[in-house]
Amino acid sequence: MTNFSATHETSTTHALTTQLSNVISNTISAEIRNLQQLQAAIRPDRFADCIQALSTADRIVVQGIGTSGALANYAETRLIRRGVQAVSTDSTGLRLADFLILLQPGDVLLVTSRVTGHRDIDVATRYAKKHGVRSFSLLDLVDGNLSRAGALVMIDLISSAIAVLNPPRTEETNAALNTLRAELAGRPMDIFGAIRDLDSDRPEGVVSKGGNQ
Repeated sequence: MTNFSATHETSTTHALTTQLSNVISNTISAEIRNLQQLQAAIRPDRFADCIQALSTADRIVVQGIGTSGALANYAETRLIRRGVQAVSTDSTGLRLADFLILLQPGDVLLVTSRVTGHRDIDVATRYAKKHGVRSFSLLDLVDGNLSRAGALVMIDLISSAIAVLNPPRTEETNAALNTLRAELAGRPMDIFGAIRDLDSDRPEGVVSKGGNQ
């Protein structure tokens, strides 16, 4: 006698597996297309101008709105791990004023939001300009729109580019971080994220020790 419940469950599981397989395939395919478009959309002149300003800034102030607030926090972490003074905010409305009032000459504002025309972003960039603080948006660095995956890659590109412009600072920070991680974890913690950034500037196939980890 056929167990209807078991057969139904197997059929449902198979259908769900097929649907999830489609989701995986379609989502990854879409992001591959987005990244291929990003490669062609990056403006080298704008990117170079941004990196020059960020690499010489006393401090990088990263602002994001909504889900881009998480990108701002990610950018802050990546930059700090490359030896850069950085701070981020996802504050909006009146709370944003408390953050902006701390901007000072020598800072550079980096906006991670992927939209334009947002009041909080417009106010922030106007205030920065008024007080001699240069500002850049990820959207400034590309022609056209920027996907979520593209924004994440742009942050990685920025942190990697800053790293290769000052290898001693990057390597010193990486060593200090690993020492602290070892103390906190109670065991060696050799994490080579910064070294990977430095390797990105080397000829293909030439990597430093630990660079492929």
